[in-house]
Amino acid sequence: AKSLGHPMLVVDNTGVGRPLTDLLKRSLKHASMRTVTFTSGESESQDGPFGFRVPKRDLMTALRLVIERRQISVTPSCPYRADLLAELQNIDFTIAERTGHDSYAAAGGGHDDLTMAAAMAIWWADRAGTSAAWTDAWHRLAARTPEEQAQAEAAALARREQRLARRERS
Repeated sequence: AKSLGHPMLVVDNTGVGRPLTDLLKRSLKHASMRTVTFTSGESESQDGPFGFRVPKRDLMTALRLVIERRQISVTPSCPYRADLLAELQNIDFTIAERTGHDSYAAAGGGHDDLTMAAAMAIWWADRAGTSAAWTDAWHRLAARTPEEQAQAEAAALARREQRLARRERS
């Protein structure tokens, strides 16, 4: 989306996510990608030149705030809408009595992958100062037909190839 500048792929690098991020780095050599490793720590830190270690609390807080402020909605045509809404309703927040440590997880051993993907996207948008543009772009993307999406992807690919050609000439 033009208002967002260069799109950024933000990928979960926690646990079994690391092999996936390694594969993506090799496969998508020209893509802008950042990795996020979830932690139980107190503060965010850099994890190499393109990665971040982020407390899960920060990710979940970013998600909770946009939901409470009604800054985001899931379009009815989203193929994973029911799954995401179910995940959002089944996130458990607990504080351990002995340690005071907070934790966030899917209730009953369920999944939270879509919830965490949304949380990372929102966290990155807030961090990059693009949350308003991101929310607007999300609504535009969600309303696209498959044909419009294919045209948009082809146009984005053409713009990317033009940028790469300009870089090679300079």
